Amino acid sequence: MIGNLAALCVLFLSAVPALAQSEWVDSAPKLQFSMDQIALPAAPKSRVENVAPAGNEAIDGYISLWFQKCAGEVCDTAQPLLVNNPLSFSLIPPAQPGTFSADKKPASFVLDSSTTLKAVVDMYALCPHGAQIAEGACLSLYYRPQITLSGDTEAHCTASLNPADAIPFPVMTCAGRSKKYPEYRIGVSLHRAQLK
Repeated sequence: MIGNLAALCVLFLSAVPALAQSEWVDSAPKLQFSMDQIALPAAPKSRVENVAPAGNEAIDGYISLWFQKCAGEVCDTAQPLLVNNPLSFSLIPPAQPGTFSADKKPASFVLDSSTTLKAVVDMYALCPHGAQIAEGACLSLYYRPQITLSGDTEAHCTASLNPADAIPFPVMTCAGRSKKYPEYRIGVSLHRAQLK
């Protein structure tokens, strides 16, 4: 379990080249164990090495903004605010164990004249360490969508999905309590079909 967690940490850190690793580690919560005491597998290769020769895989769908009024522990049904904003990712499925490909898309929603919700959606295609390869394809390929919200609410949501759940587009939700309107929960949903 801890070995798998360490491998995922290494995979995540190498997947975020725009963020200095030392800054991310310094701002991370303190762990209850030392990473120095864990035997880590080799770090994943970069996203341009050992990828499948096949073309990019298009993952197309929508992102929608919604709100939900909550009184205590009871919440109303979520209500749409801004819906059916197209979102598209292009990934090359990795073909070697310990490799991945990634794509990132930002979205910004103006709630009122002084309030904005920002969403960054990262999509990863991963071939885990130790995976079997057949005919140039990773047999354990999985996808990891991640949504990070900032602005009027702060949240980070992620999922690990098999190809059937991720293609043609993952379906997931990420939300948090509104800072400006604390009686409301505000969030985004990824979805395949347009909302009516």
